Amino acid sequence: MCGGVKRTARVPTLAALSALSLPCVLTAVLTAGPAQAAPAVVDVSTLSAIDTAWSAGNTARLVADVTAPAGVGLVARDGGSVLDLNGHSLTIPSGPDNYAALTVPVSRSATVRDSAGGGALVLTGGRGGPGLGGASANWSHKDCGTVLVQGAHVVATGGAGFASGSTTYGAGAGIGSGGASGGATTTGHGCALTVDGGWVQATGGRDLDASAAPAIGSGNGVGSSGATGAPGTVAITGTGTTGPLAAGFDTSTTGRAGVAPTATVTPGGTPFTATSVNGSASVAATVTIRTAHVITYDTAGGSALAPETVPFGAVATAGAPTRSGYTFAGWSTGAAGGPAWDPATPVTASSTVVAAWTPVPVVNPPVPTPSGPAARGGVVLAAVAGDTAAGRTVTIATSSLAPGSAWILTMHSAPVVLASGMVPADGTVSTTAALPSSVPAGSHRVELTATGADGQPYTTASWFRVAADGTVVGVSSTGPVPDVLAATGVGDAVPLTVLGGLLVLAGGGALVATRRRVG
Repeated sequence: MCGGVKRTARVPTLAALSALSLPCVLTAVLTAGPAQAAPAVVDVSTLSAIDTAWSAGNTARLVADVTAPAGVGLVARDGGSVLDLNGHSLTIPSGPDNYAALTVPVSRSATVRDSAGGGALVLTGGRGGPGLGGASANWSHKDCGTVLVQGAHVVATGGAGFASGSTTYGAGAGIGSGGASGGATTTGHGCALTVDGGWVQATGGRDLDASAAPAIGSGNGVGSSGATGAPGTVAITGTGTTGPLAAGFDTSTTGRAGVAPTATVTPGGTPFTATSVNGSASVAATVTIRTAHVITYDTAGGSALAPETVPFGAVATAGAPTRSGYTFAGWSTGAAGGPAWDPATPVTASSTVVAAWTPVPVVNPPVPTPSGPAARGGVVLAAVAGDTAAGRTVTIATSSLAPGSAWILTMHSAPVVLASGMVPADGTVSTTAALPSSVPAGSHRVELTATGADGQPYTTASWFRVAADGTVVGVSSTGPVPDVLAATGVGDAVPLTVLGGLLVLAGGGALVATRRRVG
């Protein structure tokens, strides 16, 4: 019997434990028989639900933030207890006096992970107890077991030293064992702590005289008593270096300060930093072990971004890439089109993210409504019957064309471009071109294609026929020259001197440029 409660092989509930005296709370739990194996993941949202899941050998996965009442903690069970923060926070503000907020007896283990990222386990030991680990020196299970942190954020603070009646209790380590009490000369052993990704922040408690207990290691002795408990071990998986984690070894009270461990490093791909601050009467002892992760940016054709190393739990700071003709549409993990990645989400693992892009719509400028006059003018071939066709000069004289529009002069039937250009600001085209050096026998036309100031397509042409010997049979301004011209010399074929007079724009003349309106 303990405080009127009979010890039993069954694991008591958290509610039943709260009715027991403090020495019985942990004793009842730690002497309970093993739970039946039923490995599973159980969603939990209360401290008692975590305890129930662990007692059945299951992994407890948080689905809500949980804050425990003061003076109540958790105890790891036989076979090992696993807590998945799942992006949530579990806060135990104060464990029972002389015990940890999360007690891990020497024969047991506790694993803390965070499958979703962004959560935290925040532990503060009861008076004289560690934040995470064993109990005070004169209590059962003073030695800490095995603690594994896998990609989680753990904050552990040792309980302060205190006096109860005539007995004085030393302060507890942040992670490790509690302090000694009375005239004890030996504190409990520290934990076998492994950090495999994540962020561990440990702070030692303070004695009544402000002496600092170790952040990680064994708790403080009392009065003149030495603190000779084994400090435990710290193993870090990653890329980095660290020396003795001697934080909390109060140099002003070395006769009773706790003992801190030396970290060993197992090389791995994740970089880390391990820092420590020695404690004193004015400074709390601290140890921080924080891994970092590399975010690699695949900009998928955009401007390059260098890989970024981000401390665990921090957020990425790289800006958005740019790409001509596209708007940046965010990041995805894995291949393009995979799950979205938000740079504001705390980083808990290395990853490669791929940029997504949205094409910028092409907006054509509005076409102004033409309001100018219709185009005028024509094309004149400087030739009469009997002239050699090859190389003959073609004269263009037009007005009222659309400024800035294109014009082109082409000889048909087999199209040959003779000249082209852009209409100047005054809307006129006045220039010359030449027929090719070889013009085959048959009917031909020289045609100017342009756009009038009124916005309408404009075409004007001059027709001519070439004999088998390469000479001009006749020239016409109204249509193709018939074959009979070669034999009769009669038709509307006219000499150059006449055509020149007909081209006078203001008078209109007998030469009328054909104007074709399209659409």
